[in-house]
Formats: sequence, structure tokens, C-alpha cells
Amino acid sequence: MLAAAGLRRPDTGDPLSEALVFGIAGGLGALYILWEWEAHNVRVLVLGFHHLGNYPVRYFQGLADRLNVRVSVPETGSRWVATESLDGALALRERQAVTGSPSTPDDVTRERKSTRTCSDDGGDAERTEG
Repeated sequence: MLAAAGLRRPDTGDPLSEALVFGIAGGLGALYILWEWEAHNVRVLVLGFHHLGNYPVRYFQGLADRLNVRVSVPETGSRWVATESLDGALALRERQAVTGSPSTPDDVTRERKSTRTCSDDGGDAERTEG
């Protein structure tokens, strides 16, 4: 995805390797958390393998900041909103593949000026982005 967006190694012009991107993101780490709730007889094991193991959004945002690219991490409690968001992004990507134009965050922003989000009461709420 990064190479398709025009992001390449400045020294060789080659696409960034997975190992290089992993290093730029902060490298390897390890996380082990065992959550136990005796009242409910529940145990949850959390494993993470980068330096922000249980904070994936912060991990990828840090990578994006270091690479000077914009990312969007939409979150919703609504299956309908998630489906609409994914369908819109896939349709935009397909049009760009056909026309040969690169993918940019501005295209996605222009494509969807209005999105639906999950409101505090659990229902869908209209939100207009400017």
C-alpha cells in the first residue's frame, strides 16, 4: 500500500521492506497480560509483539507520523456504518486502480463528506465532515 501511494526508500527508490517499516514503527517488543475476574470465572490473555502491544491504533498512528502519511481509523458500534465505510473505501480504491490515479487521503475525504457514526445512545447519528 505504501509503494502504491508513492512512498519509497529515498536511497534506492525501492519500495519499503516489511522489516524496514516494522523498524520505523518502533520495532519488536513483547507484552503479556493476564486479566482474571474471579467473580465471573473469566481469564483473558493478551499478547502483543510490538512496543505498544495492546494499543494498535497508537502504534500505527506513530508509524504514519514517522512516514509523514495520513491514516484514518474509523470506529463505530454499528455494523451498517462499518459496512458503508468499507464499501466506500473499496469502491474508491477500485476507481483509482481503473483510472491509474494514486490513492490519497484527500480523495477519500472528498468522496465522503458525510458519514454516519454511532451516537452515545447506541443509535446511528449523522455527522458532516468539513
